[in-house]
Amino acid sequence: MVLRFSVGDRLGRQLTAITTGGATNLYAYSTNMLELVSKTQNCVVINRSRDTCGRESGLALETDYNVSYTFDTFGRFDAVTCC
Repeated sequence: MVLRFSVGDRLGRQLTAITTGGATNLYAYSTNMLELVSKTQNCVVINRSRDTCGRESGLALETDYNVSYTFDTFGRFDAVTCC
């Protein structure tokens, strides 16, 4: 994937990217924590979630596919589940 065009915001985060293969990527960020919350690639939305400690806790491809990450009581990565 070679980047042909990109637009960013004043914080330097990427908002839009178009690649040589014609893929269009749109990025959305949270307003309070400034982290990536969703990415839209060629009309497919990938939503990201975080737990109360701010760690990534999973992702969802629209309503078709979900992946969840869990951590043990010490904060170590424990398991991945999907459906």
